[in-house]
Amino acid sequence: MTILFLSAEVSKRGSKATDRDMENNKLTGEEGKKGSKATDRDMENNKLIGEEGKKGSKATDRDMENNKLIGEEGKKGSKATDRDMENNKIIAAEGVKWYEVKEQAAGHKRLMLLWYIYNIAGKNAVKFIVFFVTLFAFLWAPKIRKCSQKYLNIAAGKGTVFQSFRHFLNYSYGLVDKMEMFTDKFSFKNISFADEDVKKMLYDDLLKKKGIYFLCSHLGNINAMRTFFRSGEVIDDIKVNLFLEANQCKIFKDFINKISSDNPITAYPVENIDVTTSIELKDKLDDGEILFIAGDRVSAHNKDAVFKHNFLGHNVSFPLGAFKFALILGAPVYFIVCTAEKGGKYKIYLKKFEFEGRRKEKLQQLEKQYVEFLEDLTKKYPLQFYHFYDFFNI
Repeated sequence: MTILFLSAEVSKRGSKATDRDMENNKLTGEEGKKGSKATDRDMENNKLIGEEGKKGSKATDRDMENNKLIGEEGKKGSKATDRDMENNKIIAAEGVKWYEVKEQAAGHKRLMLLWYIYNIAGKNAVKFIVFFVTLFAFLWAPKIRKCSQKYLNIAAGKGTVFQSFRHFLNYSYGLVDKMEMFTDKFSFKNISFADEDVKKMLYDDLLKKKGIYFLCSHLGNINAMRTFFRSGEVIDDIKVNLFLEANQCKIFKDFINKISSDNPITAYPVENIDVTTSIELKDKLDDGEILFIAGDRVSAHNKDAVFKHNFLGHNVSFPLGAFKFALILGAPVYFIVCTAEKGGKYKIYLKKFEFEGRRKEKLQQLEKQYVEFLEDLTKKYPLQFYHFYDFFNI
């Protein structure tokens, strides 16, 4: 009985426990339902998030597409910028000075090569080669070409590419003539004077053994005067002195020494004019020697020693030193230009400077008359004015 009683008690307790478990399970079920609802909400939220994600992905795709388009535009812009920079480089080159221009055609090795070809094949063969060398230099020198075209627009009213190439070619052909002149293979018969009266004045000064100060320029080919002096037309063995830029001076000396054993020319670097040079040249002029110095190119080492004068309608700088030097040395002064003519001939233009007055007035007149002399001939021979830089500094 006791056992049954205990069993009954246990059974009652188990029943109560079961009831509690059922209650708990009921609660759990309720929580499960709640959890299920929460899960459903989460799934719904995730679904919404997924939708947003898809929308975001589409937006990202659009952004990527936009960025791609922007990148394409950027590349186009970059190309345009490159073109602008290139144009600016060319425009900036218009302000280039002569001493900033790298030598394109007259290096020592090139001159020697042309000289060897000249000896083997003759002048026409050299000119044929020079044509193509000049064409190559012309195509690959946009800065110099731009300066040439600007100058021709001012001097001749037309600065076409064709005219600019003729400008280059005239200079190159002048180098071929120069080789002949320095080896005495250019005939004096091909040289004439533009003015017989001035020619007579020059002959008289030479016969009196007066030293002569020639103010030359980069118009034409001044080396034609070597043929004149070597011809013995007036007197024999006239000793010539000239000023060149230091690098050109070295090229000139090396070239002349190799092609001509008889060289009565002394070249001085224009940068080295000092008291000693002045005294030396004064003595030479007093002994009847002659001196050439260009009056149309500003010194690279003394850029502020200039005077301004109207030239072809523009205010241009000229080297003051060359004109002061003329008055210091005290020799007769001649302006000179030698121009190439048809048929391989050359013409010599001369003007003797004559003015009495005070030193300051004399200097002003010397400057004025020289510039006017040069301007008149530049208008007449625009394609022989060999300044391949921004001469007008515009």
